[in-house]
Amino acid sequence: MLVTEIYKIIPNSHDWRKLPNGNHVKLGNGVKLGNYVTLGDHVTLGDHTKLGDYVRLNESPLQIQGPRFIVYPHSPGNIGIGCEVHSFKEWEEVLTYLLENYRIKEEPYRTYANLVKSWMDTNMPITQSTLPEGKKA
Repeated sequence: MLVTEIYKIIPNSHDWRKLPNGNHVKLGNGVKLGNYVTLGDHVTLGDHTKLGDYVRLNESPLQIQGPRFIVYPHSPGNIGIGCEVHSFKEWEEVLTYLLENYRIKEEPYRTYANLVKSWMDTNMPITQSTLPEGKKA
């Protein structure tokens, strides 16, 4: 379903739109959805949110605002801290460099990243269906 089609659905008194599959979504202004994006029930997307291809979002993601940077689930298997986005494995490989480069302390960011990863393991698991064509889990 295209975003333009979703916007044509008349929202209820609380601004929720009921999709043909029964899920309720709330979209802000200027939302852009890529191909094969799946939105679950009661998902809220703020203004100018962009979701790339193959995103599955069943509920609003856990995001933690650190002292300088936000920690958030970027895509299955990838965590973002500020503008840096890496796989779980890559974070371990680049951690020392990033701590020095951005002059931040490992704690609390390691704790925040572990909490977001735990949320992702439950709500955004890596499966073959969440990966682009040709990639393997």
